[in-house]
This record gives sequence, structure tokens and C-alpha cells, in this order.
Amino acid sequence: MNKSVEDVVIDELRKHAVSNKLSRDTLLTTRLDELGIDSLSMMELVMNVEECYNIRIDESALDECVTLKDVVALVTKAISARVPE
Repeated sequence: MNKSVEDVVIDELRKHAVSNKLSRDTLLTTRLDELGIDSLSMMELVMNVEECYNIRIDESALDECVTLKDVVALVTKAISARVPE
């Protein structure tokens, strides 16, 4: 079974020491800085997600992301916009 974009992004986020005790909804709606995600962690997360989906995400668009839900929306948009090989 394929993982959803949310699942992949949450799994990557958890690699950056975010508590496993937080609910999915809490992870998606809490500000990234409140989750302890700094710019370096965000870049690592995004690079891994880009590799997973074979996409590229504009770094300037990341600056607009406040919550993980915003990141998921950005990834989903990039997946929809990619050109089939």
C-alpha cells in the first residue's frame, strides 16, 4: 500500500526528533517552529521528500509554509505539476 503525502511528510518530520506522542492533527496544525523544526531540518525534510517523489520544491515557496499542513499542500502541488517521464 502506498503512503499518502501526509504520511511521508510526517515520517520525515519524525526523523527530526519531533515527539512520536503528538497526534497527526497536532503535527499538521502546529507551527513548524513550535515543533522545533529549524531551517536546516526543513531543508533536509524537503530534500528527502523531493527524492521520494522525484519533484523539486521552490525554496522561496517554503518560506510561506507555517505548518506541516502547508508543506503537505506544497508537496501535493509539486506532485500534480510534475511532467510525466
